[in-house]
Amino acid sequence: MPHESFWSMAHHFFADITHFDGKFFNTVGILIRKPGFLSEEYVKGRRNSYLNPVRMYVFTSALFFLIFFTVFNPHDINFSGKKVENGITEGTAALLKEGYKNANTKEDSLAIEKALKSLTDSSAKKDSGIKGEDDNKPNISTRFDPIDSNYKTVREYDSVQSSLPAGKRDNWFKRTLERKSLNLGERFKENEPEFWRTVIGKFLHTLPYMLFVSLPLYALFLKLLYVRRKKFYYADHGLFLIHLYIFTFILLLLFLGITKLKNYLHQGWMGLLQTGLIIFGFIYALLAVKFFYKQGWAKTISKFILFNILCIIALLLLFALFFVFSLFQL
Repeated sequence: MPHESFWSMAHHFFADITHFDGKFFNTVGILIRKPGFLSEEYVKGRRNSYLNPVRMYVFTSALFFLIFFTVFNPHDINFSGKKVENGITEGTAALLKEGYKNANTKEDSLAIEKALKSLTDSSAKKDSGIKGEDDNKPNISTRFDPIDSNYKTVREYDSVQSSLPAGKRDNWFKRTLERKSLNLGERFKENEPEFWRTVIGKFLHTLPYMLFVSLPLYALFLKLLYVRRKKFYYADHGLFLIHLYIFTFILLLLFLGITKLKNYLHQGWMGLLQTGLIIFGFIYALLAVKFFYKQGWAKTISKFILFNILCIIALLLLFALFFVFSLFQL
């Protein structure tokens, strides 16, 4: 078999890219303009003109999560409140200033001035490394406390368990939970905000897997809701949801873009645009269900509401399961 030249490989590469781009944008355009149409076309076998839905799902989901994780960083979350230049939280400073404006007597004004000066001095000491008499005390508000336990460390717990008779030792589930709680307590005992940042970061990175798991589950819900529609196979419901997921990823990308612009430009009307996108998403999904399953409005709306209720319940359960999974990944 003859070796392929570099220019031949480059030609095939650019041909594949342009072919993919052409099909992709054509498919996206039809997907947005005609809710449910692509799913019907695919079920009827008219597929050559459109990009494969699985490839399209992989591409759009990867693009969405790449941008999402770039935009949103859990370590940027401030659990203790925003600080002004002198280290006082904005909320505290605003309250004190408002109280100063509304002070009725000279004594009230002096008391508020003293409070402001005390907070400023305390912040200055902390920034300069000077310790006050209370600085060596643990910061209770940011302390991470594991579940109620009679033990302080994993080593202590393991030691006590090994000394007990086999019949009196904790079972596997309780032992796993206790050891994980004590381990987290040791790692984050004086830094609860960092604990939550780490957990949120782990949890967010499980979202692609959670969506992947939710898809066959939601397809089962649709199968049960349309069980009398014999012409629809389980795979057809899954296909319909794949197209709906792709549309949702595109909509969320627009939502993220508007959010970033809103934060940069500080234009309040962009909030209305975000609300409009959410409403458009619900209307689009309803129209897609109506077009694909070909039922009357009464049945479509009632099944659409029931489907969303089932999806919300399932999503809450998946959130809980993946959140626990995130904890055990720490």
